Parts: sequence; C-alpha cells; structure tokens
Amino acid sequence: AVNCGPVHYGKGAVIELGDNGVVSVKFIK
Repeated sequence: AVNCGPVHYGKGAVIELGDNGVVSVKFIK
C-alpha cells in the first residue's frame, strides 16, 4: 500500500494509510 489516501478494493473494503505508516482496513456495509 504505497498509495496516499483511501484506496477502495472490491466490495466496500477501504484501505487507509496513516501518517505514521499504519495501514487500517475497513469494510463498509
């Protein structure tokens, strides 16, 4: 995940890369 900002994958999956390098995965229903 080298992209800046939220990146959407498939069915409501959002990968966010934080400023501290932490990647969080969120699933939006």
